[in-house]
Amino acid sequence: MKRKLPFIVATIILFLTTTVSFGQTAPNLGATSNFALFTAVGAFNGDGASTITGDIGTNAGAFTGPGTLVGVSHVADAVSATAATDVATAYTDLYSRVHDDVIEIELAGQTLNQGVHSTGAAATLNGNLTLDGQGNPNAIFIIQIDGALTTSTSSNIILINSASPNNVYWQINGQFDLDNNAVFRGTIVANGAINLLEGSKLFGRGLTKAGAITLHNNTITIPTYFRSQASGDWNKKETWQSSSDSITWVDTVEFPTADAISINISNEHTVTITDNSTASILTINPGAHLTLNSGQTLTATIFNINSDATNGTGTFLNNGTLNATTTNVEQYLSSARNWYVSSPVSNALAPSGYTYYNYNEAGNNWGSTVTSFTKGVGYIALPGSPGSTLTFTTQTGGTLNSGNVDVTLTKSGATKTGFNLIGNPYPAHLTWTQTFVDNNSTRIEPTIWYRTNAGTVNNGGDASWSFKTINASTGEASPLGTTAIIPPMQAFWVRAVSAGTLTLNNDLTLSHQASNPLKAPAINNSDDRQRLRLQVNNGTSTDEALIYFDANASNGYDRYDSPKFEDATTATQIYTTAGTEKLVINGMNSIPLNTEIGFGFVPGNAASFSIMANEVSNLPSDVKVILKDNVTLAETDLTNGVTTYQFSPATITTDRFSIIFRTPGAVTGIPTAANDPNLLVYRNANNQIAVQIKGQLNDSYSLDVYNSVGQRLTSKQATAGVTIMDVPQSGVYFVAIKGNGNETTKKVVIN
Repeated sequence: MKRKLPFIVATIILFLTTTVSFGQTAPNLGATSNFALFTAVGAFNGDGASTITGDIGTNAGAFTGPGTLVGVSHVADAVSATAATDVATAYTDLYSRVHDDVIEIELAGQTLNQGVHSTGAAATLNGNLTLDGQGNPNAIFIIQIDGALTTSTSSNIILINSASPNNVYWQINGQFDLDNNAVFRGTIVANGAINLLEGSKLFGRGLTKAGAITLHNNTITIPTYFRSQASGDWNKKETWQSSSDSITWVDTVEFPTADAISINISNEHTVTITDNSTASILTINPGAHLTLNSGQTLTATIFNINSDATNGTGTFLNNGTLNATTTNVEQYLSSARNWYVSSPVSNALAPSGYTYYNYNEAGNNWGSTVTSFTKGVGYIALPGSPGSTLTFTTQTGGTLNSGNVDVTLTKSGATKTGFNLIGNPYPAHLTWTQTFVDNNSTRIEPTIWYRTNAGTVNNGGDASWSFKTINASTGEASPLGTTAIIPPMQAFWVRAVSAGTLTLNNDLTLSHQASNPLKAPAINNSDDRQRLRLQVNNGTSTDEALIYFDANASNGYDRYDSPKFEDATTATQIYTTAGTEKLVINGMNSIPLNTEIGFGFVPGNAASFSIMANEVSNLPSDVKVILKDNVTLAETDLTNGVTTYQFSPATITTDRFSIIFRTPGAVTGIPTAANDPNLLVYRNANNQIAVQIKGQLNDSYSLDVYNSVGQRLTSKQATAGVTIMDVPQSGVYFVAIKGNGNETTKKVVIN
């Protein structure tokens, strides 16, 4: 049993030591944390054109400043006195840490993970030492050198997998020499002189209890935070500010590299990467933009694109190559209602706290078992509470989407045949262009639709849902102000001509835009097309139908038309028709003067309405826009874009209204038969409607009976003498009489 005891003790020690390594904390540097270079006792020799970012000083010794200093010099003052005490405390702390292992005294060629590593003697670096953060940006590295540390020319400390120079500490019990053009990273806490030879760089701090500090044309920078201070080139210092504490910011002397603690692109700034660049943690803040130029590579350990309620989502144009270990893209969702979204990363899992739905075209139904997102596919995300941030995160092997994205389309459903919900798969705004339609015209129709809610929504939603419609053939869109620019992560609908693969690619023209989350900026068309937009308002929401005229369009259904994405019959809707298609956008060849163009109407759950022309563009000055109610036969001139026609009640009908582009001298529309004594409409003794047309009867006369809510109850051709029409019960009825080029409506009350 006694023979086993040393083994057991050793095992316990090893276990305890290993546990310590994962619980390491950074030493308290006290007043020295703001110093890039400091000696408690010794001269400070700033030889040559050295550039230092951070404070410098000595508490006892001669002082010669460097060529460029972004910081403050402290020489034998109250700050240096405190720093002299604090550097000794930090040295003792690092020296007393229990090491996890003893490493080779030749540091080059080794790879170290987080923890405390000891050489047990003086050491050298004749090449590269790699520190591996293993994906943990908070990993602490402490290297104890029990003697001097000497490096060779061009030697380097390489940080990988989220390792940060801000978390690397060197306890050196002796002198430190950094040879010509070498690069060193981390905070040095020494017990001897610090010599930085010609052209060498220190990304960290050089602090010593006792010994001179000597420079020779060096660059020394405390591990810093960077943020953009203006739009510009990544590789120009004028674009950036830096800070040692992320609180106090100053103009920087160099652009950011992987040695920065973090790099942030600020709201409204557009930064362009014109040369290969590296970052540890890179964040595109809400409303900020980053462009990676063609042929360039951006390498980042953590790449964030953030979003908020005020500035929307940051955007990234990837025209080069992005190598990111982990990518996080946020989408702020202000309300607890349905949001139509799409993932900008290739293999994101569905975060908890939301209910998700995906659409099945074949069955015209929604599924709710969504655990991960397929790129290019659209989904509904329902937050559990207002003010939620949906975050798309790459998993192992995942990437931020760029280049071609293939989306599978189906066309097999009996209802809403061919309608597929897809999404913008890129972290930038997508423009639905003619190029896209040309490349995919055999696969889909040129129209897209996306769902939006214009109202303020608290839990439960409201009645302001509508579809925005965009026709890529012409750029026409509805409602007024809608543009073909689709925000990042916005899902939208397409209608497949045939099943197969739809390819989204760079022909879609990606861009930066200033916009709120999931809302495209409003850009009105400014060409000389002739247009009429008819808008119906039920007091809570609006709906719109557009007619425009293009010499290349036909009056039948073609690519210049956009079908109505039919909403539930609970929503108020208006539309025109072409054959069997209900249209929200109707492209016609030319204005059909003095001819009725029919408009269908769905009242939804509302009871009273108004109609106006919210756009009348480029019509001839002598043409009037006349709205005709085909139930009451009332006519209203809407040409000025201000006049409204009020009506109620209403019912679903495909021909409730007509628009007439009327010219001077045209028939006024007030039928001459209205006051003709030869036309009689009355209630007979049997409570039936009787219609008598005296004189020569024209066989083309038709009779239609409507109830008070606009429902057509019965129709007949007029016969010689008296035509009798039955109605189901007492009430108020309207009889529409059409024929011989005239038409009129008569009211009859049945008791």
